[in-house]
Amino acid sequence: MDNYIIRIYRREENDPGNVTGIVEFVETERRESFRSAEELLEILCGPKSKLPSTERNGQG
Repeated sequence: MDNYIIRIYRREENDPGNVTGIVEFVETERRESFRSAEELLEILCGPKSKLPSTERNGQG
């Protein structure tokens, strides 16, 4: 199981996808910054190309 610490520093109330923060990987102490909910998901799950096509199209 992977463990993360997610720090959100900025979030737009009118646009929930507009967030800024850092993901820290607990086991390796690696840190990655993100500037949107999409970037956060890519850090946690990998690039969109790795998702099944039904999820990419919003059907999953």
